[in-house]
Amino acid sequence: MERRGPVVAAVLVGTVLLYLMPAGTLLAGIAVPVALVVAGLLPDPESEEPPGPAEDPGAAAARERRLTMLREALTPWPGGTGPFGSPTAGAPEPPSVPRMAGGDGAGAGGAGPDEEDPGDPTDDDGEPVRGAFDHRGRPVALEIRYPGCFPDWDSPARERVEDLVTRRLGHRGDVRFDWDGERGVLGVRPADPLPDGIGAQPFVTPTDTVVLGFTDPESGDRTVPVRRVPPDDPGGEAVVAATPLMWRTGPESPTPHLLVVGEPRSGVSGLLRSVVLQALRREEPPRDGSVEVAVVDGDGGGGWEFLRGRRGIRAVEYGPVGAGALVEWVVAETERRLRDRGGPHGHGERAHPALWVVLDRPSVPLAAGAADPGVRALLRRGRAAGITVVIGEQIDHLPPDPEWAADLRARVVLGGPGARATAAVTGPSPWRPGEGLGAAPGSYTQLIHP
Repeated sequence: MERRGPVVAAVLVGTVLLYLMPAGTLLAGIAVPVALVVAGLLPDPESEEPPGPAEDPGAAAARERRLTMLREALTPWPGGTGPFGSPTAGAPEPPSVPRMAGGDGAGAGGAGPDEEDPGDPTDDDGEPVRGAFDHRGRPVALEIRYPGCFPDWDSPARERVEDLVTRRLGHRGDVRFDWDGERGVLGVRPADPLPDGIGAQPFVTPTDTVVLGFTDPESGDRTVPVRRVPPDDPGGEAVVAATPLMWRTGPESPTPHLLVVGEPRSGVSGLLRSVVLQALRREEPPRDGSVEVAVVDGDGGGGWEFLRGRRGIRAVEYGPVGAGALVEWVVAETERRLRDRGGPHGHGERAHPALWVVLDRPSVPLAAGAADPGVRALLRRGRAAGITVVIGEQIDHLPPDPEWAADLRARVVLGGPGARATAAVTGPSPWRPGEGLGAAPGSYTQLIHP
């Protein structure tokens, strides 16, 4: 109110003076629209964006070094090979060999300056690699032109180029590639950041699916509402749409059992607890006997004590004696259920609740760990009996024989164990760190679990 008083007084005095002046009303009618137009054209100081961070002293050198490395890596060398194609080893070079646009003349296979090379770009500058960089000299977006002879429809050929670009950029599994076959351009950009601040909670999903984590929006075709707490604002919880990575369970699932491995403190037990809580909330409202859960807590740390006394919990066992007895009981229960159903391939009426068996670090209480004969028998026959097995283990305590995991087709690797250790779990063609199998066949996604 103290600020408005002088302003109101000035307006009133100005209005009276204009009224007393000759033609004051006409002048006021002209001045007001002009003032409004001028005020609309002036920038609002509060809406101006703050200036970006200043460029680091070595940003220009880092930017040029990255571009140079990419150009050299993508250009075939004389008599060698290149990701975009090159002369066949030992064969005479043709008079005009398609080459990487903008490459060295020595790698062009003798193409003359007057000959039209099908690998040359259509742009005037002929630059094979262009991009945008941040203030530290790191690439934000790249555009790579490639020859028309490159088979961009061939998955191995594309993967060879993508792997080379990823290694040269220094990224680890957080890059997206957009192949534009019509223009002969490969777009490279960083993936969207993974959602953070999402804890274990009831998820809105079909009854036969379990949320294993969340990925970037481009890696999935559906979203679920979740509660998210920003790390910088613990009290600012909000409901957002996140892209889940889901595991389909049940007798009809091609991956009825789950294996979660990781380094120490990578969150293996936390992910297992999230899976169990989702299984217990599978049917709403809960009915007696709908889902049963039996747990082996291998390290005995007490992380599973919160389940004792809850509806549907059959047992929470520690130590060699309890773990061995629980595994024997589950094997006997499997045989009993199969007899009631009329055998492993029977189609009788299901009269038993779903049973989830969770083995958290079984290598501690069981001598053979997940390769225990009882566990292996359970993995082979559990799906037909309506039993789901979830095993969590540290990656350096896995059994040496790979055959034990043949029935554990759904697999999650947490942490950064390295390519060799990851290959021991996922197979001979390991994914890059930070990636896993996505919703579409052959696709890879980043994953962060609740």
